[in-house]
Amino acid sequence: MEPGIALSPAVWAAVAATLFAAGFAQGALGFGFPAISAPILFLMMDVKTAIVLNLLPNFAVNLYSIVRGGHWRQSLGVHWPVAVWVLVGAWLGTTVLIVSPQEPLRLLLALVIFAYLAQQRLAQLDWSWLTRHRRLSAAAFGLVGGFFSGAVNLALPPLLIYFMLLGLEAQAMTQILNLCFIGGKTMQGAQYQRLLRLFLFVIALVLIGQALRGFV
Repeated sequence: MEPGIALSPAVWAAVAATLFAAGFAQGALGFGFPAISAPILFLMMDVKTAIVLNLLPNFAVNLYSIVRGGHWRQSLGVHWPVAVWVLVGAWLGTTVLIVSPQEPLRLLLALVIFAYLAQQRLAQLDWSWLTRHRRLSAAAFGLVGGFFSGAVNLALPPLLIYFMLLGLEAQAMTQILNLCFIGGKTMQGAQYQRLLRLFLFVIALVLIGQALRGFV
């Protein structure tokens, strides 16, 4: 991707509408921003440009979803190892994104969307090993979710299936999912070094906004 993103006004308008709709869904459900925005943006432009456009808004809404609600001990305090493995997987996925041609990435995205749509059937399989081998299952699903996050910007299907199978309560699931998503976005931002300063600026704005809420 070349420095600077050259899109027509109509495409920019469609991008803005897509990000708004994804943000609305994220606000209502607590997650789902990339599940809506990524496939639509991929239809408008190449995969790498779509991921860069999606990166900062996704990061901001994930951060907001984590700090909202409190009670972090039941979510982040227990399941933080999954987020660590997401970082590793996201590094691998982002490396693949940078060096890979577009067609395999689009096929990978189709596979991820298929898994998301088939999650009810997948949940009927025997997953009893998840609770017997917590560390192994956290590593496996974290790596897969992170890889999908880095490569096609969509970590939700494997992570959502994992935490649903563990029977995680809705608010705790929302917080840990968004922590995992932030790990993926951070690794993408680190790979795209031009975005690091902008990342810090967005983080500062979100944290300041959260702090000001206490005075309103």
